[in-house]
Amino acid sequence: MALSPWLPFALGASLLVACSSPKTNPGPPPPCPACMSAGAVMVDPSTSSGAGGSTGSGAGGQGGGETVTVTGDAVRVDSLAFDSAVAYAKPATISAFASGASGQQISQPYNGVKFTIDGVTKGESWFLVAPKDTTDTVFPTYSLQVVDTAKLVLPLIDTQVLTTIGLDSGLALSTLEAQIVILVARGGKPLKGVSATSPGAGLIVYDFGPEAYSIQGKVTGDRGVIVLLNQSATPITLTDTATMTTYHPVVRPDAGTATLLALEL
Repeated sequence: MALSPWLPFALGASLLVACSSPKTNPGPPPPCPACMSAGAVMVDPSTSSGAGGSTGSGAGGQGGGETVTVTGDAVRVDSLAFDSAVAYAKPATISAFASGASGQQISQPYNGVKFTIDGVTKGESWFLVAPKDTTDTVFPTYSLQVVDTAKLVLPLIDTQVLTTIGLDSGLALSTLEAQIVILVARGGKPLKGVSATSPGAGLIVYDFGPEAYSIQGKVTGDRGVIVLLNQSATPITLTDTATMTTYHPVVRPDAGTATLLALEL
């Protein structure tokens, strides 16, 4: 499995480990134009490492490998299909979390146009975009990014998007739990037939049609989207029902946040 760039922005991708039918990782697929517009980056869970908790902030560098200066901007994901976004032009705080046990955090301001963070370790790192105005209608949003020398585009999910998905399914979102969006793909294309289970999810819904979601089908549709609403800190299992291969993504279920995760299975 890999972090895949089929979304329009770098999503809150997470780590997965295949539990059955292991296969050699061929590397991430080439980015598709539609996916890059929303800032999604797909990672390979079989080679990813989890990130620890957030501890401190600053610009001292994360250590543990080659570091680079990261620049980029932020976008607001405002589509029920999670396939489009607009520039986020308001102040925010951008935090990068080192992978591995330390989970060291570096935070820098975003001025609504650009952010720059020095000393971020190359490879996979979690990023959090938190709006400075806590009343703004976006979730503080996690995404797992592949750090090299390229500019990053970090997502914030519009609160109305997830609120609508929840209310359409008869569930009000809780600020005491997290909201998790997982986009699954294979060969750079959305993957149908993937199911999810988690004892900590208030409700799990799957894409159904262009912008709708349902609890009935129990597997992803043509868009390959899984939404776990009111998620607590419990394991998530994904199953490719075509091969019965299972995967265990690692997410960051912090209360009141969202995670946007793009995975290549």
